[in-house]
Amino acid sequence: MGLQPGPGLLHGVAVADAIQRNGHRKSSEGRTEVAKIELSKTTRDAMADQLRRYLRTELEVEVEAFDAVFLVDFITEKLGPQFYNQGLHDAQAVLQARLETLTEAIADLEQPVRT
Repeated sequence: MGLQPGPGLLHGVAVADAIQRNGHRKSSEGRTEVAKIELSKTTRDAMADQLRRYLRTELEVEVEAFDAVFLVDFITEKLGPQFYNQGLHDAQAVLQARLETLTEAIADLEQPVRT
């Protein structure tokens, strides 16, 4: 018999406060909105370089650095949320597995009760 986390387990005040401090805010409908994904110039340029190399090597398409940056921006804006959401689901699965392990470890500590 293990602890079954309810829907409110991770939605306490401390978590809500942490989310708001880290670029998330509540919409007028009460939904948490994620801040726009922003990449540092160094990361953005490195991604653009990787994209240019891939296009040149795999597809034999030459793309100027300026255009590659715009393509990275497009991918970040339009596809980034799917990657972000998958990361959240993966993190939630890891957390769930750890919680189950902790629950089992606590249950193993129980002492028999004599009646």
